[in-house]
Amino acid sequence: MEKAGMIKEVSKCEKSEGPIFYLPHRPVVREDSTTTKVRPVFDASAKGYNGISLNDCLETGPNLLPNLLGLLTRFRRWKVAVSADVAKAFLQIRVHEANQNVLRFLWELGGQVLGLKWIPAEDYFSFSALAVAADVAISKRTVLSFIARLFDPLGFLAPFIISAKLIFQQLWELEIDWDDELPNPLKGQFENWLKELGSLQEWKIPRSFATSSWSDADEIQLHIFYDASEKAYGCCAYPRVVEGTRVSVNLILTKARVAPLKTVTLPRLELLGALLGSRVLKFLISELHLSCDTVYKCYTDSMVALVHNKVISGFQALRQAGAPEAALEPVTEGSLKILGRTH
Repeated sequence: MEKAGMIKEVSKCEKSEGPIFYLPHRPVVREDSTTTKVRPVFDASAKGYNGISLNDCLETGPNLLPNLLGLLTRFRRWKVAVSADVAKAFLQIRVHEANQNVLRFLWELGGQVLGLKWIPAEDYFSFSALAVAADVAISKRTVLSFIARLFDPLGFLAPFIISAKLIFQQLWELEIDWDDELPNPLKGQFENWLKELGSLQEWKIPRSFATSSWSDADEIQLHIFYDASEKAYGCCAYPRVVEGTRVSVNLILTKARVAPLKTVTLPRLELLGALLGSRVLKFLISELHLSCDTVYKCYTDSMVALVHNKVISGFQALRQAGAPEAALEPVTEGSLKILGRTH
């Protein structure tokens, strides 16, 4: 940072006018990073002697960062994808053709795109297997650590991750300390979960969920499935594109949540799944820029949640979510079960 001109060393003899404050900071070490293995993180919310922090003195501007989930969704929308480090391009000026051969360099295929492992040669996403030490002590801290290390914004691993979250929720109920060993049978359940981590690298998720540009599609449909159980609820979204006699259906994303610790009736959990599905529907319409001709359909296997006379406030929340009118379709079995019943 000093060589780049971002910071400068202050001499002890240097006099400064006005107040002085030293920002607390700590290093974040990433051994797997090829560029920045140690990154300093500053705490601008730390308050000084007067009870005011740097963040308190700065104007809160608009969030100019794009939505990560929206970027990944649009990245999967098209058959062709391009990834480039534009800000630090290797060549920023033209090179004469006679000199190009002496500026060759080796480029490693593959890598990460917005945190996901992408294999461009075969155009699919995959997951790296997490290393598990043979003598790892299984505690509540260990469970949370492994859950946090699985980066899955699109929800491809939702049924797998929700199983670990349910174990973690039970540990909170038992009021176990962070470094205490897990009791049986929770310890055995988490050990079995750890054994399945190695199989994650075998998963191959198609990078694109669109088989065409959709410009010549006869009909585009967006299908939202949602379900709930006593332990979890969730939803998933699929586009159905009709082009002549060809019909394509692919998973866009999945969302799953652990049911609250407070006892909640199953119809109310079904309604939470419906609310989650409504928000996903609104999000996809905005990010994919779907036309007004798109057909929206939502599916549930519980009509009780939709006619319950005590969930009016829930339906108000659904309307406030801003999703358009969607046809409701009852189903019996299928994609719903894997979302809600993970135990």
